[in-house]
Parts: sequence; C-alpha cells; structure tokens
Amino acid sequence: MKRVTILTTVLLFILSFSAIAFAGDEADDSGDDSASTEVELATAQLRKAQVIADYFAPFYVPTGEESTEGTALCTEAENVDACEADLIAAATGDLTETIVMLRTGEPSIGWGALYKLMQIAAARDMTVGELLEEIGQDEDGGYDFGFGQLRKTLSPDEMDTLNETPRNLGQLKKQAREADGDQNRSAKAKGKRHNG
Repeated sequence: MKRVTILTTVLLFILSFSAIAFAGDEADDSGDDSASTEVELATAQLRKAQVIADYFAPFYVPTGEESTEGTALCTEAENVDACEADLIAAATGDLTETIVMLRTGEPSIGWGALYKLMQIAAARDMTVGELLEEIGQDEDGGYDFGFGQLRKTLSPDEMDTLNETPRNLGQLKKQAREADGDQNRSAKAKGKRHNG
C-alpha cells in the first residue's frame, strides 16, 4: 500500500513539473509573439509618419526662396540641388520624430487628426507644435480639435494651399504608393535601356 502511495506521489510530482515547464514554454512563446507584434506596429507607425513627413517637409524649408530673416537658403551653395535635398532630408527627419512623438505620446493624437493638423500647420506656415500651442489643452490634458473652426481662420491663400494637399491620409498614402511605382517603373526602364 505504501509503495502505491509513493509511486502515485512521484508520478503526480513528475506530471506537475512537466505541466509547469510546458506552461513556461508557452509563456515564453507568447512573449516572443507580442514582442514581434510590437515591432511590427512600431514599423507600421514609423512608415506612416515617414510618408506624412516626406510630403510636408518641403513646406518647412524655404530652400530657394527668401527666408523670414531676408537671406535666401541654398542660392549661393556650390550645388543648389544637393543643398536643397539636404535641407529637406533634415526637415523630414525632424518631422518624422515629431509625428511619432505626437502619435505615441500622452495624450496620443490619432492619425486622422495628425494629418489634418499637418495640413493646417503647413497652410498657415507654422509648425505643428506652434499650432498645438495655439489650440491649447483641455483640463484633462487632451486636445479638442475643432477642425471646422480652424479652417474658418484660414485666409484665401492659406485655403488654396490646404486644398492642394491630399484630402486625407488615405489619399496621401495612395499618392505615395503611386509615386513609388512610377519610380520603380522608371528605374526598370533605365535598366533595360542600359542592358539592351
């Protein structure tokens, strides 16, 4: 009788240990899945931020025009195109960081609202930060975006600038995909000409 009890206890101990080890393996696997999902989400969010920044960065760089200080940027550079490209690349990087910060910070701003803010800020020739300061936060620390009211404050010229931008983020992403497709087709055509 005692042997049966000892044997049963040993078997239960082995089964319990196996169940704990198996559950630990599952927890490790699920942790890996959630980590990869976080990376995918971060990558997708970063790509959206880059698409928006690529489009709006030139609004923030008075490359060949008179700046507010009265000096023209890049006009006296040895290579004007390279100078302008460098300025736009720097503005794109800064803008991407700003968008990611606004999207993932507290309070976070949704993609649709972020895009509308970018449109209005670009039309008014101001940064998104300046526009957010003007809007101000409510008592809960969030933002109450009255985009209809904001649009009413635009001058006719500013409204023209706003209307020249894609209507929403979906249209901007479509435009970016089409531009990428055109560049890929152009590169393939060049390759065929050089190879043929």
